[in-house]
Amino acid sequence: EVVTYRHFMNASGGGVTASGGEAILQAEFVRDWFRACKKEGIHTCLDTNGFVRRYDPVIDELLEVTDLVMLDLKQMNDEI
Repeated sequence: EVVTYRHFMNASGGGVTASGGEAILQAEFVRDWFRACKKEGIHTCLDTNGFVRRYDPVIDELLEVTDLVMLDLKQMNDEI
């Protein structure tokens, strides 16, 4: 379905963005979606707060097919 919007994306320099809730919580789905987009030459962007419960190699695989990461920091804590 995304491919039908390719002419708009090409004209604007845009692509697709996975955002929240928290996109990383659906890492397998987003990875597979981004892989399909990359095969079609579509730019991929991950909009995330960076929340990860534990190391997951799927997130590494997701990042391999991510062109841009927008990291949204909502709070800073000097104690961490």
